[in-house]
Amino acid sequence: MMKRNVNTEQKIIDTGIALAKQYGISGFTVRQLCQKAKVNLGLFNYYFVSRDNFEKIILKNLYGNFMKDFEINISKDMDTIKKLEAARETLSDFVSKNASIIASIIIEIFSGNGAKFSFVKENFSKHIVFFYSIIEQGKKEKIFKDADIFSLIISAIAPVIVPIAASGVLKRTIPKKDLSKISKFLDKLSSEKFIKERMELSLKGILR
Repeated sequence: MMKRNVNTEQKIIDTGIALAKQYGISGFTVRQLCQKAKVNLGLFNYYFVSRDNFEKIILKNLYGNFMKDFEINISKDMDTIKKLEAARETLSDFVSKNASIIASIIIEIFSGNGAKFSFVKENFSKHIVFFYSIIEQGKKEKIFKDADIFSLIISAIAPVIVPIAASGVLKRTIPKKDLSKISKFLDKLSSEKFIKERMELSLKGILR
């Protein structure tokens, strides 16, 4: 029986993540992956069994690192506003770096991929719990408006992630001949300056 090599397995995962960031989660073939990682197809099948399982491992790997960043960036000693700012900056950084992956997942879900939707819903909600606890504490401290907690969460995070995700989706779906006409606008949506501005405006919107 073949001995499992953790370094080889992680190399394939890391290569998959790099390709997914460039082409989207389903935008490359297993053969391209193996060529890039310099492994044979048999090793891929041995470690991951199927393409579908490999995609799930990639996404869990990315999300796991994202949640580690949450834990590192958000200190218990911070006040509530600082926690919210740190949480949103961490989320913004994750979405910006993985815009192509997120866009490809959104496209697949809206194309009727129910299995992908169920997987995302079941496995990628921990960050919402972080935001919920921060907003809940802010309501207790009477920092945030007396509104429904989920409305406050959406108001806090949607201006950060929706424009970036929308930009990614449009870049992948609009024909190239038309894309050139709005490329500067789409780039602005995901620029650091505009993200920071949206975060400031949305924070003012939820504060008392």
